[in-house]
Amino acid sequence: MNLGGLIKPEYLCQPRNIFRRMRARKLRQGAVPMRVRTWCGFDMNVQPGEVIGESLCSFGVYDLVEAEMTWRLLVSGDVALDLGANIGFSTLLMALRVGEGGRVEAFEPMPEVYKDLQANVKLFEQTHRGGKITLHPVAVSDKAGVATFVLPSFFARNRGIGHLAHVPPTAEESGFPVELVRLDDVLKDAPRVALMKVDVEGHEAAVFAGAEAMLKSGRIQTIIFEENSPYPAPSHRVLEQLGYSIFRLWKHFFGPALLPRDTPLNSPWEPPNYIATKDVATIQATAAKRGWNVL
Repeated sequence: MNLGGLIKPEYLCQPRNIFRRMRARKLRQGAVPMRVRTWCGFDMNVQPGEVIGESLCSFGVYDLVEAEMTWRLLVSGDVALDLGANIGFSTLLMALRVGEGGRVEAFEPMPEVYKDLQANVKLFEQTHRGGKITLHPVAVSDKAGVATFVLPSFFARNRGIGHLAHVPPTAEESGFPVELVRLDDVLKDAPRVALMKVDVEGHEAAVFAGAEAMLKSGRIQTIIFEENSPYPAPSHRVLEQLGYSIFRLWKHFFGPALLPRDTPLNSPWEPPNYIATKDVATIQATAAKRGWNVL
């Protein structure tokens, strides 16, 4: 680890993460599942040889800027959605913030990962009081039905990289059928959603199209989503047509930052996060606060 790699808030705000990182590198070689304590205060079972597990072992947090904005935007009693929940870090963070009067709906279609999500939710519920968590073993899209879910050859190293197929799987990939649902159908009676997190590996525009009624009416106030294509990608266009303002979400040393929506995707190490909202003033004020609550 070079000195330049230490100039980041994960290390300077929590120097102990230097030693956690060194330990995580050793654990990754054995790839034995283990339990870690996040800086948010809850435990999770992770695989240290996998990208999200390695980050939680190293830093006690995954995707720092997304986690920080989630912490800041949610309050007791809120409803939150986690689309592409993986093993549940964002789900549990949301549940912790919304409290017993709140609610979290989490969607994860990959069966192997879904089992780990279930186990982490069970562990959380045994040790913490938080919002009611409802898990959905389905994929969210613009139509109901069945589609092929593809696992790349390097899935074991990054279990967040599975995706709905646009073309048949290659010889190096594997695929299996998953159920598709529309948010407008599944959550048509849900109250206002304070925050929706979306990490669905290229299927973002279809997710938003399947939630058109909720989005158009403003029942989903703020969205944090990954988008690997530069602005304006289809996901950006759908949201802007439905009345949302979009910013790049970035990590500065002193806290999260909102950048212009067309800021280039210039880092291979940070997830390409955007934030979309119908309440620009609140998001700007929320992001302007200095410091990190999740470290």
